[in-house]
Amino acid sequence: MAFFNQGLTVRDASVSVAGSNVVIKMFIDNNSGHQVNGIVVNVESSAGGSKYYINGAKEAKDSFLTPGQSYEFVASQPISDAVDYLVKINASFNREINLSFPLDASTLDPVKAEVSVPSRLYLGEKYTYPVKLCNTSNSELGEVIWLEQSDEGNFKESFFDRSTSLKLNECKTIYSTLTPNKLGEVQITFILKVGALEKKNSKLITIVAK
Repeated sequence: MAFFNQGLTVRDASVSVAGSNVVIKMFIDNNSGHQVNGIVVNVESSAGGSKYYINGAKEAKDSFLTPGQSYEFVASQPISDAVDYLVKINASFNREINLSFPLDASTLDPVKAEVSVPSRLYLGEKYTYPVKLCNTSNSELGEVIWLEQSDEGNFKESFFDRSTSLKLNECKTIYSTLTPNKLGEVQITFILKVGALEKKNSKLITIVAK
């Protein structure tokens, strides 16, 4: 027969967005009079799940807390469109601890993008337009990716990922070109990627003869 106790407790739990990552923090305490073994922390969201051990352990058998010991747990995951994070803490002969971390959806926009493209372009005429990227997060962003997409043949350009970094509160302007290759209405999609977060915005452009 197995007997379960609650030697483990959690305090000061929080979730926040730091640049291109979601960071979960908490203190895990062993309030019992014996060593608690096999401590595993699972972090789950709609974007997937990750398993963590404590004290630098690589597997459950080395993940433990001695009597009275406290451990500061920090988990960092790439930002995505997930707004709810579930944390499950398991240990040998301890009841599972479940924690829910709701994330304010407004924090999931670490970069503001401003694109200025006319709704009407001339066939065969190259148009250069600016893309302004501003870091609205609370830390530096190591990689921000910008990409245009459109059906093959709509424009002469071959679109590709462009990457830049943004310091805290920094704005950068990059330039792109569009050279219409066919008459009529065409759609172009602008894609912004930060970590696992991807934002898309589409625009219809009318191509006319000059």
